[in-house]
Amino acid sequence: MLRAEQLDRDQKAEQLRLEALAAAKAISPDEYEQWLPPRVAIKMLEPLLPEPLAKTEVYNRLCGGEILSVARTANWYHQSTVETKDLGKLGAFIWQMNKLHDHDLFWSTGTHKLSRPLHHSSSTRHPVECFGIRFEPGGVQKVLRDSGVDLELAKPSPSEGSGAIGEESKSSVSKADLARWHEIFAKLHPDAPEALALRSAVALFPDNHVPRQWVRDLRGPQKRGKPTNRH
Repeated sequence: MLRAEQLDRDQKAEQLRLEALAAAKAISPDEYEQWLPPRVAIKMLEPLLPEPLAKTEVYNRLCGGEILSVARTANWYHQSTVETKDLGKLGAFIWQMNKLHDHDLFWSTGTHKLSRPLHHSSSTRHPVECFGIRFEPGGVQKVLRDSGVDLELAKPSPSEGSGAIGEESKSSVSKADLARWHEIFAKLHPDAPEALALRSAVALFPDNHVPRQWVRDLRGPQKRGKPTNRH
């Protein structure tokens, strides 16, 4: 029995060690800009899953290390000190210790307070205040790829179909910001239909008007199906 308990402590110690190494490997500011806010990641999964199920799937993959995450800023509280880390990754073990709920503000803002033990023998949990949490794009893309979803089945909403995206009182999104969005989106979804591209852009810029024509201009000519032979 004592040996089993020792093995369990050793395993937890190794997990904490690996988590510390993962958190220490910060990404660059440019890389961070390409990672996905939770709200955008959930929106991208709409062709496959309704919002509550998409959140559950993302959380399960965070726990399994299939989706990597990073915090723009994280305050790691110790017994008497606070260590602030910028652009540090959050490992799977810390997600396993912290349940996410469908109604959490995290899904809208990327802000969340996690907790973890200082060492394997500690029963006391210490908080980790995280701001600007984002997800690695490839991990989110795996959800769609694993499901075999046909992106052509993504249908435009009534507002998208009419070309009226958002209120006309909104100012148009910056063309430079939209171009940066398209650069990332095109890498993730090279064969995505216009409806999905438009939905992604609108989700990323909720406070701005996204002209459909601007999205079309960025996408350029798209491949069409082979024409049927006529005799």
